[in-house]
Amino acid sequence: MSRVTVDNWTLINSLSLLGGSTNKFQNKSMRLCMSNLLTGIMLWDEIIWVPNRGTKLLLDALQDENAKCSLREILNPINLVDFGELELTSENINSLFFSENARDRLNRVEAYLNLSNTLHINYFPHPERATYMMEKNMFEKRFNRHKIMEGMDKDIANYYHELTSDSRYNLLRFTYPLLYDYIRKGAVSPLDELSVALELRHRKDVVEFRKTLIVYEEALQKGNRPIIVAVQKQLNELSESISNLHSKEKMETRTMQLGITLPIIGGGVNVPIIKKMKEKAKPLNEKEAVLNLTFLTELRDFGIGKFD
Repeated sequence: MSRVTVDNWTLINSLSLLGGSTNKFQNKSMRLCMSNLLTGIMLWDEIIWVPNRGTKLLLDALQDENAKCSLREILNPINLVDFGELELTSENINSLFFSENARDRLNRVEAYLNLSNTLHINYFPHPERATYMMEKNMFEKRFNRHKIMEGMDKDIANYYHELTSDSRYNLLRFTYPLLYDYIRKGAVSPLDELSVALELRHRKDVVEFRKTLIVYEEALQKGNRPIIVAVQKQLNELSESISNLHSKEKMETRTMQLGITLPIIGGGVNVPIIKKMKEKAKPLNEKEAVLNLTFLTELRDFGIGKFD
């Protein structure tokens, strides 16, 4: 079973949204936290969290019983007693369980990393903590599944950058993380987003994707070169299937007459629009495949087809 640690800062913001919070000042941060939570639900079997009174109160207060029950099945609170004979009584890790001081939010990054390293699982930090980790050059020592999604985000972003590079007007917009964008496409509320993520979580190809990721992670731990090379080839092919779509031979430029009248010049404004030709991405080579990339391929097609 695959597990990931998600911090209480992330959970509190996400549960606040699910509970109906309309705090516009914190909305962007809450949305990023919601994206992290839903990504955790999709990519891992279980989410580990450190018991916290605020998180528990928000979870218990959810009005939607289905959402509450589903989250309780996925969110697994961990206790100090679960550490058994391991030497985990350091002040650093204990602070996660006993400190109520909000000013320690960024400083607790090291404690969460230590906790996750001890449990041999990934840590999915709050967005502000993720930024803090990058600034301080604090990185996990193991492969993180989320990096696959980040890689696809960058590939799609680069694709749209190239798509509009010939125009003075960047009229195409790519919203990422792509996975969150995909989940939100038919949702009208945070509870809807959770419902979509839970449904996708149990879809056969997504379940297989998580299972095959375990195979890859075990190969990395044991140094199984054939499997590592095979997975890297798959991921490279997925990346290339996006980047290869953009070439000048596959693009056409057309002009759109906008109904804008300028007070001095008068008349319309001709704005060049770059539009990609209708062409499917090349199918991936699935021979000797390790990862089940059916869902990622669907995600790719969603990303590159948003403005067809």
